[in-house]
Amino acid sequence: MAIDIETKKKLSQDWQNTFPELSLFSRDKLYKTLGPIIIGLELIKLPFDDDYRPHFVAYPLWKKDIKACLNYPFVLQEFYNDKNLQYNLPYDNVDENLYKDVIKKNSIQSPIKFNGDVTIKDVMYGLEVYAKKAPMLSSRDSRAYGLFLEAKMKIALYVNDELANEILTMIKNHRWDSDHFKAFNIDVGTWLAELSEEVKNPQSFIRQIQINKEDRKIIKLKSSEILR
Repeated sequence: MAIDIETKKKLSQDWQNTFPELSLFSRDKLYKTLGPIIIGLELIKLPFDDDYRPHFVAYPLWKKDIKACLNYPFVLQEFYNDKNLQYNLPYDNVDENLYKDVIKKNSIQSPIKFNGDVTIKDVMYGLEVYAKKAPMLSSRDSRAYGLFLEAKMKIALYVNDELANEILTMIKNHRWDSDHFKAFNIDVGTWLAELSEEVKNPQSFIRQIQINKEDRKIIKLKSSEILR
């Protein structure tokens, strides 16, 4: 059964009221900018059901344009109850105790906190915790894991070139499955060379983040910074 637009609008507004540090981006998406990334919540409807699940998401801000930035998140995390089961929340007639519980778990389980500025140390720690649990990152020689480490490196490069170099070294020393990358039309050697050049000369990388932050849809979002 399709959920009507007004119900989705009200639901998103309720979540925004609960997390006032986020801005409404669309009917089911609440975002903020955090330094070189976008973080927030997406309320994703379950197929063949009238329930939804809230997800923590993180997107890059260094792609060629906002459409490319929001094409796919490098973090997509659901929330789990005390029985380690994912929450299924109804669009209507939400149980108040269930809602309070998922809000509590959101605050505990989100890799990056929504409130205010965040240190690079806390961001890196949260991403590592996420990587240990995320099914899509279970193969440590896959393209998905490579792109995740690339995101970590670029977040570090935004505030700390020394840390970015450390992550780059880890990426270059890793044994990647080149065939897996080729399946996505990516040559591992070219990819590594491009990362090295970006760390060496980050000016265009920083400039692209600034351009994307000035996009008419992004500039309206609430924002915080990642601190050294």
